[in-house]
Amino acid sequence: MHTPGNRTDVAFSCVLCGSSRNEIVVKGIKSHCGRIEERFDFRRCLDCAFVSLWPRPSESELQRYYRFIQGESENSLDSVGTSSRGSSPENRCSGVSSPSHIWKYCRGLKSIWNWFTQPSFHAIRQYIAAGPPKSHVLDVGCGRGALMAYIADLASCVEGFDFDAAAVMQCRRRGYKAQVADLNTLTPTEKRFDFIVMRHVLEHIADPVAVLSNLRVGLRPNGRLILEVPNVNGFTSKLFKSNWNGWDPPFHLNQFSKETLTRVLLDAGYCISTITTLATVDEFRRSFNLYLGGADNKHSLIRMSLVPFYLALQACGAGGALLVQATARDGH
Repeated sequence: MHTPGNRTDVAFSCVLCGSSRNEIVVKGIKSHCGRIEERFDFRRCLDCAFVSLWPRPSESELQRYYRFIQGESENSLDSVGTSSRGSSPENRCSGVSSPSHIWKYCRGLKSIWNWFTQPSFHAIRQYIAAGPPKSHVLDVGCGRGALMAYIADLASCVEGFDFDAAAVMQCRRRGYKAQVADLNTLTPTEKRFDFIVMRHVLEHIADPVAVLSNLRVGLRPNGRLILEVPNVNGFTSKLFKSNWNGWDPPFHLNQFSKETLTRVLLDAGYCISTITTLATVDEFRRSFNLYLGGADNKHSLIRMSLVPFYLALQACGAGGALLVQATARDGH
C-alpha cells in the first residue's frame, strides 16, 4: 500500500490540539480520482477527537493531486438557480418560451426539487434573506459560481475566491467578481461583508483555525460566517464506513463532528449562533456507488426514492453535513 510520498514513519500530531495520541479510523482508502494510485488513512486524536488525514500530503503532492481534477466540471448543481445576470427564465425552464404563470409553476417545482437535493443552498439563501437588505456576500471557494447565482438577487454585492483559475474565469463570464486565491493563506481585502460563506471548503484547509481567524476581520459588525462541512459522525459515514463519499482523500484533509467544529470556531474567535445537520440524497447515492465500485448513477427516480429516508435523517439530526452560522466574538 502506498501512502503520500511513502511517508509512513511521520509522527502523528493533531492539527487542533497537537497531541500525538491517535487511533486509525479508516485505513487504505482509495481516492475518488482514478488517476491517484496512493491509498490514504484517517486518524482520530485520542485527546480532542479531531479526525484528519495522516500522513499529510506535502504541498507539492497536493498541487499534483489538484492538477488531476482542475478543470473538471463542478457538481451538476452549478446550473441551479440563476440571477437576472444569468439566462432568462424561459431558457432555465427546459428551453421553452412559456407564459409567466407556467414559468412560475416550473420555478416552484424546481425550488421544491432543489430543497430536496441541495438543502444547503436553500438554507443559506434563507440565512441571507433574513440579514440586512442587499447584503454584501463573500463566497470563499466559489467554484464556478453556482451559489453566487442562487443568492445574487438578495445581495447588492456578491464576490468570490477560488484556487481554480478556470472556475474563477467562469464566474467572471457569468458576471460575478471573482479572484484566484490560495485559500490556505486567504486574507480578505479592505472590504467588509455581511456574510462570508464557506461551503465544503474547510475540510480542504491545512490549518482551519488560522484561516477562519484571518477571515474574521472581513466581517462587518454583526456579520455572519456561514460554514458547511461533511459530518464525520453522520448516519451515512457510519453506514458506509470506508466507502463514505465524505472521506474524499487526499483533498479532504480534515473531518468534523459537531464537537470538533465547535472547538475550531471557538479557537478562531467566533460565537456559534446555530449549528445543524443537513441530509442530501446525493450523499447517500454517491456513497452507495462507491460501495458498489460502479459508475455514478444520477437517475432522478433513484434520488426521489431516497427523499423520505433523508427527511427522516434530517429530522433526527443525523445528516451527512454540518451547517453553521457564527459571529465574531470581538464584534468585527
